[in-house]
Amino acid sequence: MEAVKQNGYALQFVKEQTPEICLEAVKKNGLVLEFVDEQTPELCLEAVKQHGISLQFYENEQTPEMCLEAVKQCGYALQYVNKQTYEICLEAVKKEGIALEFVDKQTPEICLEAIKENTDAFEYVREITPEICMETIRQHSLNVQHMLEKNPKILKTNKFKKVLMHQTIQAVKCINDILYPVLPNLPSP
Repeated sequence: MEAVKQNGYALQFVKEQTPEICLEAVKKNGLVLEFVDEQTPELCLEAVKQHGISLQFYENEQTPEMCLEAVKQCGYALQYVNKQTYEICLEAVKKEGIALEFVDKQTPEICLEAIKENTDAFEYVREITPEICMETIRQHSLNVQHMLEKNPKILKTNKFKKVLMHQTIQAVKCINDILYPVLPNLPSP
């Protein structure tokens, strides 16, 4: 028991595992769930609270509660959730926007939350809407504004101007591609 309290990975060398020893091990390091001989939902719940990715090592049927706890701790744990729900996916992208990559059934709300957490999540949006484009631009603008407030001299560099111009052009193209087919009376670009 003392060895496991010092280092959870010591569990892999314990020949006679008890529920108490296993509980101590997963509380120390959730990833040692992989070495638990008799996994229980309670042990998995403790493991994912410590390290969400440990959900991948749970060999029995997952519960919604353990999946929700896993993604609250680490959004990337969504990739190991067997039965995704709206709530689980929403929590995952709120924690890690890029977890949008693993959402089976994307909704505009889930995509917007992912973008709010990290604009790089835009890459994984399957159905782009004007709202998603606008939020991406808004978030990007806030990032640029924050960066300029911290370091106003950056605006004077040509490299920054080129990157900013490229991002702006990409955003305008994105909005144009979506809105032009919907609003055909607009003059074409």
